[in-house]
Amino acid sequence: MLRKNHEQSIIDGFFDHFKNIADQHGENLTRCSSDGQDKLLGGDYIFTNHTRFVLAEFKYEEKDIKSEKKKTGRLNLCKNLDRHERRLQQSISCHFIGWSTRQHDRSVEFNKYYHEVCNTFIFPQTKALRQKAPNYNERRKADMLIKDFLDGNIGATYKAFELYIEWLLKLEGGGTNSVELLTRDPTSKSMRMIDFNSVKELKIWLDYIRPSQARKNNPGNSFNL
Repeated sequence: MLRKNHEQSIIDGFFDHFKNIADQHGENLTRCSSDGQDKLLGGDYIFTNHTRFVLAEFKYEEKDIKSEKKKTGRLNLCKNLDRHERRLQQSISCHFIGWSTRQHDRSVEFNKYYHEVCNTFIFPQTKALRQKAPNYNERRKADMLIKDFLDGNIGATYKAFELYIEWLLKLEGGGTNSVELLTRDPTSKSMRMIDFNSVKELKIWLDYIRPSQARKNNPGNSFNL
């Protein structure tokens, strides 16, 4: 039994596995840490295959999900998702939360952020939320989330994702309407990182490097478990 919080190890293990699967199916996976901007976004990482985008919050274990109630703005986010159907649908398509599970081996499970966090079980101090408990039916294992993502069944288009991110930043009053991102350049043979001042800049760069990456990959088919 491990006694310390190993959230980053869970994140690293998930993305290592995700990248292996994406590579096998000719997909390019790019991930960017929010680097502290999770306080505004409600997510630790943004990942994309250059066409679909996902914002993901991570916890070490299921019991740690309750810590979301301690974060400034999370209850406000949930209340606003209940009020605005368009934003709710954007959130459901691209905003997830993941945590590790352990039976014999440790794995990772996911749910849509709204379905897991925005309820009075997580926020017992209020009755102003639609949901009374997490929607367990929406939970899925990591491999199923990867399959759904690569098959285009989850994640938002760039434009919808950009609008959702802008709304999150405005909602939390962060004094900015864009998110700063940093990622490694996979086309460089040397160690090279690139700065982006917005999701838009990231998308432009991804579209620019996509032909060179496509030449390295075999055509991908639907991901099968």
